Amino acid sequence: MLKNCLQKIIDQNLDGVLFASSANFQYLSGCTSYFWQRSCMNNIAGQFTSKINPEALLYCNKAGKITIICIPTLQHFFKEHHVFISYMDQMEDTLSQVIDGKRIGIGFDCKEWIETTLKEVDPTIETIYAENIFEDLRYIKSPEEIEKMRELAEFTDAAVLHLVKNLKEGMTQFDAEQALMQYGLDHGIQDFSFPPTAGFKTRGTFTTEENYIFPRTSKLVPGTAIAFDVGYMNQGYCSDWGRTVYFGKAPEYIVKGYAALQAGQVAMVNQIIPYKTNINEL
Repeated sequence: MLKNCLQKIIDQNLDGVLFASSANFQYLSGCTSYFWQRSCMNNIAGQFTSKINPEALLYCNKAGKITIICIPTLQHFFKEHHVFISYMDQMEDTLSQVIDGKRIGIGFDCKEWIETTLKEVDPTIETIYAENIFEDLRYIKSPEEIEKMRELAEFTDAAVLHLVKNLKEGMTQFDAEQALMQYGLDHGIQDFSFPPTAGFKTRGTFTTEENYIFPRTSKLVPGTAIAFDVGYMNQGYCSDWGRTVYFGKAPEYIVKGYAALQAGQVAMVNQIIPYKTNINEL
């Protein structure tokens, strides 16, 4: 993997890449135990910037040398790498001992801090936006990655099935969503891909304009469709499960609708040709 990453760095005419806590950090380090997802909350489509100072940095130069700078409490995560201990108010001093080039690729996380700090290290350094530099490599998962993702998908199936078997008339949408979270916590899941949704929609009680409004105080009654959007995270990988379940005896046209939807999905999947089918063709 590192060999392919280095080729990307060389192809972009970069001397190295510097990433704060992020998916790129995880990909280069190979560390799935470092729990960065909740310590760097400016990683979702540029909408969050609550974390601007990094607690960990990874620098990989074009020769393939990886150096990690982190606060003391994180060092045990990176035993396979060369680590410099530093503090969040001293990262720039430590970076000056690590950066060995003039064209440095950087990512989205802590972007403004990294740009400013590298200029303090060396005013002649040029920063190049490289958030997506390894994107096409990350698309193709290794057999080990696929196995982890498969296990997590099976866990998500089991979690939703557990809730479905324990649905009770009168429980609220909030109750159902909390049950999904509690199931994950009870079974040692590290975190959630996103807050789970179990959206209640009872037939004949809403207009088309209200189709995507899901009051969490809604109570479950027969004739309710439950739109599940659930994801768990473990060892650096996420599941994302979306299905709709009908509570109570479904009318015939609902049963036929579900069957048609499933048939359409199966037909689509059967037409996918690896390395050939474009997403726009689906």
